[in-house]
Parts: sequence; structure tokens; C-alpha cells
Amino acid sequence: MNNRPGEGEFTKDMFVSTQFDSDPAHRGLYIMGAENVNTDEYDTGVILHEFGHYVEDVLSCSDSNGDAHAIGDALDMRVAFSEAWGNAFSSMMRNELLVTDTYGPLQGDTRVVINMAGMRSPNHFWFDEDALGNLLYALYGSPDIGFAPLYRAMLTG
Repeated sequence: MNNRPGEGEFTKDMFVSTQFDSDPAHRGLYIMGAENVNTDEYDTGVILHEFGHYVEDVLSCSDSNGDAHAIGDALDMRVAFSEAWGNAFSSMMRNELLVTDTYGPLQGDTRVVINMAGMRSPNHFWFDEDALGNLLYALYGSPDIGFAPLYRAMLTG
């Protein structure tokens, strides 16, 4: 694959990062594939995060505008929930607390590590993707709740 990181106009082989794009003009999952740059095909956590956005958009209802986000940002609540869902969904599907993203020569560097049991930011509110993601993952891990009710809520509201 020649999918490379790049700024500017979206094309099928140059985009900012691995992503799910809900725009009808080019709807789909776009996975980075530039060898020794960023080959997300090996990053199951990243792919499942983006697939979580697909599930939210196609099987549920998403009105997230997909704005940029960074650790500690006070986000629009639609973006905060969507990113939280992507993070939690990825961890739920793998039953794994950590989401990692590797890049660089031989995929030897780690760019992002999300620990669904920890907080990366001081915000613990509805506008923080970490706080919401940790809540969703905690509900998944609860013997009284688990995945099925969360999934049903996403499908039916």
C-alpha cells in the first residue's frame, strides 16, 4: 500500500492519518500503509478504533463533526463521545486496556498509548474523551453490564 501521511486535499492514497471518513464522496476506512513511515495495518487497536467510528456512524447515529482533538482538550460533546467510543470499542473488541500506534522504521516507534484504565488528562467531564472512554470501558468490564447492553444502546438508543 502507498497510503502516506500528507496534508492538503484528501485523496485515496494521501491523508492525514488512519481514519474513518463519513463524507459520502469518499466514505470508508483509510489505513496508513507507507512502509517504514506509518503502516497501521499492524496496529489492530488503531484499526478497531476507526471501525468503532464506522459502527457508530453506520449502525447507530453519529453527529460528530470530527474536529481535531488532543489530550486535555475540552471537546464538543459529540466529538468527545465519538472518540471515547472509538477508544473503548477498540479495547472492548480486543479485551485489552492499551491502544498503541506504531510508526517509523520497522514500526519500531510508539506514537500513542491509550490506557483505558488510566487518565491522560486532568479533565474528568463530559467534554473529555478519556473520561468518557474510561466510563464506557468500565461499563463493559462490569459483570452487571458488559458489551451487549452498550451495543444495543448504540443500535437502538
